Amino acid sequence: MLKWGVLGTGEVAFDVAYAINFVPNNAVKGVASRKSENAKWFVENFKDAKAFESFDALINDPDIDIIYVATPNSTHADMMRKCIAAGKHILCEKPFCLHEGEGLEIKKMANNANLFCMEALWTRFIPATQQVINKVKNGKIGQLRFVKGSFGHIFNKSRCFDKDLGGGVLFDLGMYLISLSYPILGMPDDYKFAPSYGSSKVDEQASFTFSYKSGIIASFQCSFLNDLENTLEFYGDSGILKLGPPFYRTSQISFDAQHSPTGEHQKEKRKNPYGYPGPMRQAPYFKERLKPLLPSKTKVSNVPFKGNGYHYEIEEVYNCIQSGKIESDILPLDQSIKVVEIMNKLYKSEPVV
Repeated sequence: MLKWGVLGTGEVAFDVAYAINFVPNNAVKGVASRKSENAKWFVENFKDAKAFESFDALINDPDIDIIYVATPNSTHADMMRKCIAAGKHILCEKPFCLHEGEGLEIKKMANNANLFCMEALWTRFIPATQQVINKVKNGKIGQLRFVKGSFGHIFNKSRCFDKDLGGGVLFDLGMYLISLSYPILGMPDDYKFAPSYGSSKVDEQASFTFSYKSGIIASFQCSFLNDLENTLEFYGDSGILKLGPPFYRTSQISFDAQHSPTGEHQKEKRKNPYGYPGPMRQAPYFKERLKPLLPSKTKVSNVPFKGNGYHYEIEEVYNCIQSGKIESDILPLDQSIKVVEIMNKLYKSEPVV
């Protein structure tokens, strides 16, 4: 039995705690919050779980095997340092840290202590997400040329707009888009960032673009102020793979086959539709109007999806620890740290005016 302690009592922590108890041989045994009454309310929903008076008390309890860190972004690194000092395995909510230097420090500490450590980016472990990443890497859509994605919901959580707590849309939502495309694209060669700062002094919505020496371009949008399309799409020279909506919690993958020119572009003889006789002059117009009525060429595959989705990352944690691994092959710490590095490079880059 893997006995879990939960630091933090927000909505996501509640969902993850339920997922922990959903996975066999895993159970929530302790909960701590900045406010003790929140921890007491939280454990009412979990059999055999104890409310602790402080984070330190939970971290240092000898009956706890692993800590799920769900405190504000700005506290992640410090909480993980304490967990490692207490000999606890770690699952840390995204973002793994706010600065890549912190991430490298935590990785070294956890590795040296032979403790498992992983970022809790749950979407990376959902079957549909893993399938799309593998399909693109294995050439399902041919040569990759373009990636686009969006993630936006209307948020009113105060911590998201608090700079001191590590708030901001890039670290909260944009990082999903970066993390899911990173296994395919790697580090960008050029960055363009267009953030919008509100009275909160954090980026409340933003668009950002990456370009690569290979010629690939990736374009993303994220927002706390609007509900966006919430899809992630990979465009290749022989097809398009699409996750979502919403990409972060989906059981469907869409595929559109397409044929685009390769090598030298062929010259086509221009046609003048206005030279056609009678009603045929309207052919281009009617062609566009008829498109929605024609059978769709999009192939949609369904991928099994159970529970609330968070249990997939819990299964990965459990399987890794049982196998004696200290990092996940699906989401190794180096990838989590590189995503943090990319986000900080975006913040440091010149905004697009």
